[in-house]
Amino acid sequence: MSKDGICLNIGCGLDAPEGWVNIDSSPSLKLSKIPIANTLLLSILRSPDWPQSVKFGDLVKGLKIADSSCDLVFASHILEHLPLSDFSAALENIHSYLKTGGVLRIIVPDLEKCIANYTTRKQDKAWSAKAAHEFMNESCLGRTETRNILFDTPTA
Repeated sequence: MSKDGICLNIGCGLDAPEGWVNIDSSPSLKLSKIPIANTLLLSILRSPDWPQSVKFGDLVKGLKIADSSCDLVFASHILEHLPLSDFSAALENIHSYLKTGGVLRIIVPDLEKCIANYTTRKQDKAWSAKAAHEFMNESCLGRTETRNILFDTPTA
């Protein structure tokens, strides 16, 4: 990898490693970048304290990243939340950012393991009533609490 290439962390949440370009699309991050909203409004709404280095960006619409400029792109637990049409656009954008020979690391839930757990639990009388609920949680396809779309942010 070259010294001048970008290491891009997409969907970083509050985890913003030094030396990386850290991007997230949380609405609360976008609000935090507005000077007047940055203090009082965000504290009232209990927005997380976003690291200053995190930039707002929408991978589906495209990031302000030059083509063929990234040595490494990291996307952890974000792509599985996209509709198929957005997923395709996101991958096309990632591909355009990567240098030839660049590395893409994607982390998504292990659905095979989740399905095996579901099947085992469904057959166990003590678990059968909760099997589907646990599958939804483990696969990141469901939530246990109400989602506040404006301020839903992964924790560090």
